[in-house]
Amino acid sequence: MTNRLLGQARDLIFFLGLSALLALQTHDALAGQNWGSLPPSSQEFLADMRNDWGTLTDTEKRKWLKVAERYREAPPEKQEKMRQRIASWAKLSPLERKQARENFKTLREKEIEHRAGNWQDYQTLDEEQRDRLKDEQKQKRMQTQTNPKLPPGAAAYRR
Repeated sequence: MTNRLLGQARDLIFFLGLSALLALQTHDALAGQNWGSLPPSSQEFLADMRNDWGTLTDTEKRKWLKVAERYREAPPEKQEKMRQRIASWAKLSPLERKQARENFKTLREKEIEHRAGNWQDYQTLDEEQRDRLKDEQKQKRMQTQTNPKLPPGAAAYRR
């Protein structure tokens, strides 16, 4: 019995030590995302954020690194748009950034409420009206696909 308890205690200590080591390495890896350790492609894309990088939280850094990942995979026209947006964001003061986040959150909540309202309205339509609405949406999607000036799906968002 004593050997069994010693074995369990040893296993527990090993597990706790290993867990602590992994937690420290993970934290260090995230917190250690100093500007110099970023890949050159991320540094190039995030160049406008360089001066603020040291003041960002780990969560903010992770989000920006995900944006940089999406940037590398995006088509050239989308990359240009992303560069313009990051440059605009970098010019904002911390107070303006906070206000922008709050505005985005408010708009997102209104959008969700609007969608819920649209769904309720759709539920009240009879079958003929639903079919007509489906046909209209299908035509809008087809217009988008045949008009190269519009991005995919743009016609569906026109009102």
